[in-house]
Amino acid sequence: MTGTAAALLTVWFPLCAAADALALGYKLDDLRHDRRNASLWAVCGTLVLACVTYLLMTPPLCAAVGRRAGVAELGVFLMHVSSALTLLASYTLPLSWLYEAGEARRRAARATAWCALAVVAMAVLFLRAPRHGQHPVDFAVRYASFDQAGAHLAVWLVTCGAYLYPTFVRVRTALRSAGRPWLRESLRLRALGSLLMAGYVLTASAGVAGRWCGTSRLDALAVLCSPVLGCLGATAFAACYLIQVPPRRCPAGWLRQYRAVRRLYPLWYALCEVVPEIVLGSPPRSPRPPLWVGPVRTRLYRTVIEIRDGQRALRPYMRPADVDLARRLADGAGLGDAERRAATEASLVALAIRRKRAGAAVCDAAPEPPMWQPGDLLVAELAWLGQVTDAFVGSPQVRRALAEAGPRPAG
Repeated sequence: MTGTAAALLTVWFPLCAAADALALGYKLDDLRHDRRNASLWAVCGTLVLACVTYLLMTPPLCAAVGRRAGVAELGVFLMHVSSALTLLASYTLPLSWLYEAGEARRRAARATAWCALAVVAMAVLFLRAPRHGQHPVDFAVRYASFDQAGAHLAVWLVTCGAYLYPTFVRVRTALRSAGRPWLRESLRLRALGSLLMAGYVLTASAGVAGRWCGTSRLDALAVLCSPVLGCLGATAFAACYLIQVPPRRCPAGWLRQYRAVRRLYPLWYALCEVVPEIVLGSPPRSPRPPLWVGPVRTRLYRTVIEIRDGQRALRPYMRPADVDLARRLADGAGLGDAERRAATEASLVALAIRRKRAGAAVCDAAPEPPMWQPGDLLVAELAWLGQVTDAFVGSPQVRRALAEAGPRPAG
């Protein structure tokens, strides 16, 4: 059982550390251009602590630290401290999203003070506990029955649990107001990671409690189940940072750009059908996204440009009543702010496309459509147009707008 867990941890945690190191490299590059960004400093600090924690959770490295220093179980102690600090950093990150700056600082200061007390208590108990050898995998069940070591484990587990649950709650709260798709995915992964790490703490606690009760029947929870949940939680946390790397800078950017081209294809195809002059290259042949898209970066830029050109070409076919109808349906659907804007823009495009196909007359007093411009960043533009395309293809509000507007063949 111990050998299986050791083999799993030896492979999995270095991969998580490498993923966090990759994300850290991109964040440090951002920090170089924006040194006063407190959020970037916090993210970089969290990633550094996470890398150290994952490396210390790798059994051979953890054991090597104790052997090189000549201190029994030193690697486990440092892992306990670094994991508590990592969870403290993850706990403080959402504070600035949910509270005013002063309140966020006060809450972060209180959490840091409690963590400092916990680290001091763990250090004192660790030094007083009887220790021998290096046991990075089964430390919890091996030493739980010793008074000082058991107390050390209790302080560590309670500290970790005390940060994980509030982190999950705050991330779920922030998720309700997140507008960008990549941000929502990142927050969901962070919430999932918090739950999995909470499972890691609970299963380790169960093994320790079993030893306190004089039984070893729960050892498998602490030695095998707990590492598996820890690996899954670490993967979710690593993914939540990697997903924030823009496609244009990501080593896996080709795949993400390819997926973006295919995601935008339905809206692009519909616009090309009614406004074929926007196409800079070969016209589309099928309503289904092709498997081969050619040079993906060039195709992605062309798709974005042609979609925006098509929207501008359809403005004369929009009516003031369309704007009012699209907004009313989107507002009445209980959508979030970003989803509401996307549904409104998609409804206007769908109505204009139908009117253009029907040969309706152009409107000299066509309204300025409320099309949101996310800025100059391609990443933001892709995220926004992806939402508009999703709404264009499958939003009930778009279908209702087409149904309520009725056919308009004559302007």
